[in-house]
Amino acid sequence: MREELLTSPKISILIHMKEKAIFDKNELKNMDHSLKGHFMVYKLRQVSTSSQEKLKGFLDSIKIPYTSFWISNVIHIESADKELIEMIASRDDVKKIVADLGFKVDLETQQEVSIPSAADEPEWNVKHINAHILHEKGFRGKGSVVASADTGVDFTHEAIMKQYRGYQGSHDYNWWDGVKVPHFTRTNPCGYNSTKPCDDSGHGTHTVGTMCGEATGRKIGVAPDAKWIGCRMMEGGYARPVTILSCLQFFMAPTDLRGNNPNPDKRPHSTGHSYGCASTRCPDPEAMKEAVENLRNAGIFVNVAAGNSGPSCSSVDRLPSHYDASFTVCATGYQTDKVASFSSRGPVKIDGSQRRKPDICAPGERVTSCIPGGKYTAYSGTSMATPGVTGAIALLYSALPHLVREVDKTQEIIQLTAHHQESTDCGSSTKSPNNVYGYGTIDVAKAYEFGKKF
Repeated sequence: MREELLTSPKISILIHMKEKAIFDKNELKNMDHSLKGHFMVYKLRQVSTSSQEKLKGFLDSIKIPYTSFWISNVIHIESADKELIEMIASRDDVKKIVADLGFKVDLETQQEVSIPSAADEPEWNVKHINAHILHEKGFRGKGSVVASADTGVDFTHEAIMKQYRGYQGSHDYNWWDGVKVPHFTRTNPCGYNSTKPCDDSGHGTHTVGTMCGEATGRKIGVAPDAKWIGCRMMEGGYARPVTILSCLQFFMAPTDLRGNNPNPDKRPHSTGHSYGCASTRCPDPEAMKEAVENLRNAGIFVNVAAGNSGPSCSSVDRLPSHYDASFTVCATGYQTDKVASFSSRGPVKIDGSQRRKPDICAPGERVTSCIPGGKYTAYSGTSMATPGVTGAIALLYSALPHLVREVDKTQEIIQLTAHHQESTDCGSSTKSPNNVYGYGTIDVAKAYEFGKKF
């Protein structure tokens, strides 16, 4: 933070409070879905309100604007000078102060103009995970809600317009713009604090299309009857911890467009996070980790792209991909179960744990989906694999309602029934005979058959 203050008299900061909300997982397991969501949000807000009260009073007295978060117990100040930072750092109720630095997200770009699939034929990636088998059985994602934290979404695109939960309704509880003020750009096609879904890149629209998109002659989505909600957490391809936290908190308990009246009953079932920040330079990993853990405890799948740093060993080193609470997704190549050369691999070493990651794989090469302006194209990357898993979970929940909000149980079923393939951990070229956490390609039809007995 000292370096940032040397180059700028004022910087954006996140203030971590000492007190944290602690949850008993066994207690949460005994709650129904609605009670669990409301209980967690109540406790998180209660802890943040009580622990932040004196600091907020101080900031109010000196007229310093701030944003209070509860998904992680932090306060954000957009513009703080050295004197203010030193005053806050000396307080007994403050754990630490972190510079809210931005980082560039390596977004995938158009690989090729795609050729339309045959009439009434799902795209290859949808068929490869056997989602079409569940479609034929009448399960298409109805009743499930997916969410995208990305560059935004073009909600007017024909393939995803009717699946938007705010379609012909209100944007309240269905859309949140985490980019409130200019930070990296001064002119953005979506503006700032947008009150309706907008995509300033195209990346986010593409991921939502893979989750649930469908139009005449374009079967691009894994769960075409699921509904989606969205949050923009990037500005021109750049993100900050505060924009990510803003989206994660919105998913935990969606609010109206003013950020009021949070309602955890409207939280999504499965979320897609096709971004990552290198651990060695990520500004605030602790706040993001706490938020991801809270989402998972609330019964929300946090599906995270493994990253495109392959084939190097232990290249799953970006946040939030290597968190235990994240369901980390690697990419397989075109019409194969072989891990794509660009896809990051395990084991995780960045934190010294030697943990196995990724957790599952999905098609990620030459994946056709929608982009703004009513167009379609193919991208390649783990960003394309992750929404396939997000949609697959929504599809599975529509077929097996007894698994809804059961994240641990659902993850086990998905991993046990995945396609066989070579390990994504470096140093091992052997195939897992029983595919027990062998990080194979997701097979939603097999997961459905196995899950019926679970």
